[in-house]
Amino acid sequence: SGFAFQAGVTFQYSGNLPNFNYLTKPFDPEDYAPWSNSIKNNPLLDELGITPFDFTNTSAMAQVYYDKRKWEGMLGVRYDFNSKFGSAINPRFGVSYKVKKNMVFRGSVSTAFRPPSSYLIYNSLEATITDTSLVVFPSPQLNLKPEFLTSVEIGCKWLISKNSTFDVAFYSHQTDNHIVKSLSIQDSSRLFYGYQNSLNSKSGLTGIQLQYSFRDLGLKKWYSDVSLNYAKGYEELP
Repeated sequence: SGFAFQAGVTFQYSGNLPNFNYLTKPFDPEDYAPWSNSIKNNPLLDELGITPFDFTNTSAMAQVYYDKRKWEGMLGVRYDFNSKFGSAINPRFGVSYKVKKNMVFRGSVSTAFRPPSSYLIYNSLEATITDTSLVVFPSPQLNLKPEFLTSVEIGCKWLISKNSTFDVAFYSHQTDNHIVKSLSIQDSSRLFYGYQNSLNSKSGLTGIQLQYSFRDLGLKKWYSDVSLNYAKGYEELP
């Protein structure tokens, strides 16, 4: 029993070429080099705002574990700095209590953030309408913001015998600052169709999961799991 501490640092350097289909001739793969800042021999892509998508993500995490008699707990925090989307701090908390020798109740709460992918950023369109024409061109959404996720779980684990357990868990996951696909009128002659953040929308999933597990620790050493999951999702979109 007592305290334990864990910490770590990660660094990610990523680069990719966004999906596009706006050229009059096939794209030459030699025109793009990983982690480059531009595409060679394609001035049209620069004019359209289609450029390589490079970013770094630096994160640091720390967790404290506590174990004493019937109680176990965990408190953690993660800090992320993304070169494209800024910083975020996400905590995590979990606790369990041994009601009996063979029964444990548990609960946890955590948050996370999900930056938009290059697909979401570069797959929006704008259209200019006149009396005689309709001109459609790409509209990269470089101001997209990350989505934020919150997860809550409450459960109980029952050790039926030395070889078998029964587990029940209630969970809820919610996503805010949703990235949604929308069609909007910018003005009398311009339309937008693509991805945008919606502060007034959210989505989530709530459910219950039951699981029975059997472990033969003898000579045969075979394992079996039977689970049943019921979940209900919801969306509030503009």
